[in-house]
Formats: sequence, structure tokens, C-alpha cells
Amino acid sequence: MGTGGAFSAKQSFASGEGVRGRMRQVELRLRGWMIADAVAELRIWLDHNNCVPLSFDIHRLPPGGIYVRVEFSEEAVAEAFQREFARRRC
Repeated sequence: MGTGGAFSAKQSFASGEGVRGRMRQVELRLRGWMIADAVAELRIWLDHNNCVPLSFDIHRLPPGGIYVRVEFSEEAVAEAFQREFARRRC
């Protein structure tokens, strides 16, 4: 599981076609995680919060980490998502 890895996060805003206002992007870099564990942990949070992100990208980073970018239509949800994973320091 990914509980011992390092964590970093980045926030950004982007204009979105078909989406009112601005989309909120949250970027996570998780060192020491496996993709399956990251997907499971992130999915649990999204499901628990009844959230369907606009986009969800995940891929490996060399030499051993995971990059995750999630776009939300609501800023409050994006902030809650980021707070949760910053709090965990996962």
C-alpha cells in the first residue's frame, strides 16, 4: 500500500469548454506508491464523496513514483481532495 511514500501537490486553474467557470486541477506526485494502490485510494475518496472528476490521469514517474492529475468542476471538491491527501502525507 502507499502509506509510506512521499507526497507533493500542485493546484492550478484552467478554462474549460462546456464547463461553467473554471475547472480546478489537482496534481499529485506520490513516491513509493504502486499504481494499483494509488488508484484504489483515490477512487475510494472520489466514491465516498460522490465525485465524478472531469478527468483523471495517472502514470509512472521514473525512478519510482506516480503522477496523478485530476480535474474537478467544483473548486470546493478539488480543495477537499487536496486537503485529504495532504493530510495523509501519503
